Amino acid sequence: MVFEHLSEAKLFKIPKIPWNDHVLYDDVYTSKEGTSPENSLTGSFFFIENTDAAPETLPKYISDETGVVLRGTVKLEDETGKQVTMKAGDTFFIHRGSEVTWSSDDYALCFKAGNRAKFDMNMEAEKK
Repeated sequence: MVFEHLSEAKLFKIPKIPWNDHVLYDDVYTSKEGTSPENSLTGSFFFIENTDAAPETLPKYISDETGVVLRGTVKLEDETGKQVTMKAGDTFFIHRGSEVTWSSDDYALCFKAGNRAKFDMNMEAEKK
């Protein structure tokens, strides 16, 4: 297979993650089976809705991740206190080892990509 394609309808079928009622997440593209881990790539849809709930323990990113905000606005804050609010069209890059809190005053839909194994929807977040 040379390339893969998803219609916009996939955006309405993103499952909730088990440990957070305000986040939907789905890996939609992953490198072919047999690809070496250092050469693999996974692309994911990420949706977060407005919530006043305090963030859980921040997960430590085990790989670099990059993405783009497709709709809405999202706030990122890292372990140093650096904050940014991004809107549709803005891009981000999170460095491996970082701890980042995601939030939104309305909602945000992002497409993210990183070099990691396919995300296990049943696992707990990687916590310190």
